[in-house]
Amino acid sequence: MGASGRHLAVGLVVLVASAGVLCAQGEGRGPGLGEALRQHNAVRNGTIVVEGEVVDDLGQALGNVTVDVDRHIASGWEGKSVRGRETVNGRFRFSFDGNSSVVLMFRRNGYHWEELDFRFMPSGSEATPGYRTRTFSDVHVVLPRIGKLAALHDYSAWLKYPAAGEATVWDIAKVGAERRVSESVQMALDGTRPPQSVVYAAIVPAGNTMQALTVKGYVFRPAGSAFRVGLSDGLGGGLCMAPPVAPGNRYPMRGLLEAPEAGYVPFIDLSDQQILDSRKGQQYYFYFKLNGFYGKGQIVMILFHPDRGLEVRMTFRLQPDGSRNVETTQ
Repeated sequence: MGASGRHLAVGLVVLVASAGVLCAQGEGRGPGLGEALRQHNAVRNGTIVVEGEVVDDLGQALGNVTVDVDRHIASGWEGKSVRGRETVNGRFRFSFDGNSSVVLMFRRNGYHWEELDFRFMPSGSEATPGYRTRTFSDVHVVLPRIGKLAALHDYSAWLKYPAAGEATVWDIAKVGAERRVSESVQMALDGTRPPQSVVYAAIVPAGNTMQALTVKGYVFRPAGSAFRVGLSDGLGGGLCMAPPVAPGNRYPMRGLLEAPEAGYVPFIDLSDQQILDSRKGQQYYFYFKLNGFYGKGQIVMILFHPDRGLEVRMTFRLQPDGSRNVETTQ
């Protein structure tokens, strides 16, 4: 028998053995694949209760609000969705039985819409025995009245500060009303004396007493250091962090309508909690001012690897007309 024949014979033996194991499980030695999937889905489905109020940007109860409902049910391999529609006036309470998640979109003509995502089990968690209902109380939905929508210029970049210390700096001095393309340049940067009109990420000293941030042996931040994001601007600009976003909000940047006139700082040192939460998908939002122009943006991801160094993904949306209006529908 040639080499190919021997390999084929071995493959057939393995295949037959595997089939025997599957058949044995089906004969009472354990749950079959279909039954195991059914049990798994039964745990992931439960009752989701959502209660709260919907108001306008002045805090007044808002009536005649349409709520589009998209319920996801864990079933089979991919699950299934059931859609519906409700109308609410100010206060509301919904109870959905047998769902793994529910997406609610609140909308009314002349107002910004809001979409919220509610999950029966948080990502990565397991339901405890008897845990069949999850309630989201005091959900505060704000639908601001649509004013003058802004046509913003969008930019994004990975800001890198390698372990060797040679930083990737985004030269945003070249960004203006006539440009929609960002450029990255390489330059030596210690994070404490950056050149003008750049946005950057850097690893800066934070004292020898600061312990490393580690989780299960993995280093998220080395000892004696801090992670910094900054925007250097000679005209009093910089970054201004926006208030925290409510859980479940899927398009939170829409809530940033007008950039503040003051309160900008040249840099922000990221907290350990922000670093950890970023790895779980949490994003942070801010206003910025550069060369007299305003805008809004987000810190999308914060990554660190001992060999590669620090990487921070940020996006910026610049108002090219010089006003502080950054109102958008997305």
